[in-house]
Amino acid sequence: MQQLKYIVCFLLLASFFFQACRKEEFITDAGAKVEFSKDTLRFDTVFTQSGSATRFMKIKNPHNQPIMISKIYLAKGDQSYFNLNIDGVSGDAQTNIEIPSGDSVYVFAEVTINPNDKNNPFVIDEELVVETNGNVQKVILEAWGQNANYIPNNLAKGKVAAITSDQTWDDPKPYVIYGILVIDGCKLTITAGTRIHIHGGLVKEDKSIYSDGMIYVTRGGEIETQGTRAKPVVFQGDRLEKDFEKVPSQWNLMYFGANTKADFSYTTIKNSRVGLYADSSSTIHLKYSQIYNTAGPGIFGRQSNITADNCLIHSNGDRSLLLVQGGRYNFTYSTIANYGASAAALEMSNAFCRAFDDKGNCISLAKYPLLAQFDNSIINSSQRDAMNFIPLKNEVFNYTFSNCIVKVEDLNKKGKGDILDFFDHCKDCITIKSGDKLFKKIDTDNYRLDTLSIAENKAKPLPNFTEDLDGVARDAQKPDIGAFEFKPR
Repeated sequence: MQQLKYIVCFLLLASFFFQACRKEEFITDAGAKVEFSKDTLRFDTVFTQSGSATRFMKIKNPHNQPIMISKIYLAKGDQSYFNLNIDGVSGDAQTNIEIPSGDSVYVFAEVTINPNDKNNPFVIDEELVVETNGNVQKVILEAWGQNANYIPNNLAKGKVAAITSDQTWDDPKPYVIYGILVIDGCKLTITAGTRIHIHGGLVKEDKSIYSDGMIYVTRGGEIETQGTRAKPVVFQGDRLEKDFEKVPSQWNLMYFGANTKADFSYTTIKNSRVGLYADSSSTIHLKYSQIYNTAGPGIFGRQSNITADNCLIHSNGDRSLLLVQGGRYNFTYSTIANYGASAAALEMSNAFCRAFDDKGNCISLAKYPLLAQFDNSIINSSQRDAMNFIPLKNEVFNYTFSNCIVKVEDLNKKGKGDILDFFDHCKDCITIKSGDKLFKKIDTDNYRLDTLSIAENKAKPLPNFTEDLDGVARDAQKPDIGAFEFKPR
């Protein structure tokens, strides 16, 4: 009996010891995730010399069981500018990290930057990837890679910051717009040679997703660029690698609201979703400027006033010029060329349906007068017709082409219902035919005139238009059509 008593006590003690020493099992539910103290780890230091900065965050286990992070690493691996330390252990890729129930681990991230290294991106971004129970979660790391003027500031992604008093941008260092910049009721002057880089990307906020990287001009605001042929003003994305040279949609657009103004001289706008969006009653004047490599229209005009002289618009994923709901438009000595896109180079309309019935019929039509003038310009595309007109009958839809080169096939056929007879509005126009020589080499985006171009000597002389986009003097008696005067090279 005494021996049995010893055996029972031993078993009870062993059971207690086993229970005390047995580890709690890890949670393996596929729905179990970790939580982060921050969804973006930003390095707000703008370096003026080589240096490093460190930021930290916590990864928390919110569950009532321990959890195992199977892997945590930097997405760019050896190419990353960042280094990690996780709870005192250095390493940019670590595995099997245990977090007890309700506990956390600290992640320290360090970035080292030479701000004068022109090979650095302006914005250095990275993803910290955390894999747990088959789930992949990410935290964004962001830092500044070059010494530049960051506008409005490093916390602006997905947010709106405004300029509310007149400013001049004249710093030789680039300006990097990070987020959405509003020109609110004031004038922004940009001097010759200034470079503006816009950092775009998708932003998730509450239940909405939208693209930032935008300049928004509102409430009588104004932009004036003072570029020269030798020192143009350039608006583009912030990816400077050669692979991104012709990639569209790197940023969103420049938007001009009602009663705003813009005066662009020797200005390049490229690699955006839309080049310029000119809304109702805005006034835009472009001189010796270029807009290209856009995913959508190069210029989107809506009831606006747009003048373009000696300009080149090309390589647009949608219409190069989309002029809708009326407005006043004047293009002189300009080349509008849209090859490869399944869209016309030019589209114009003078009405807009505000509401439809259940059968798709328009029940509320808004009508707006359209007045458009094209002189000494080239309008060409890959489509049968480089132009598409959507006129509303018995409403103002006045357009004139004078000494222009145009590509028209169906528009050349009279009596096409709602399509106005095109050549009643085209004075001394030249229709492009198969085999005609026009541009030098479109596959390299060289829209200067070919030696045998049909544009040579066909423009009408106009006072005040003495040079082309390259600064070549125009012939006083027989100038050439388009943005470029032919010059043997």
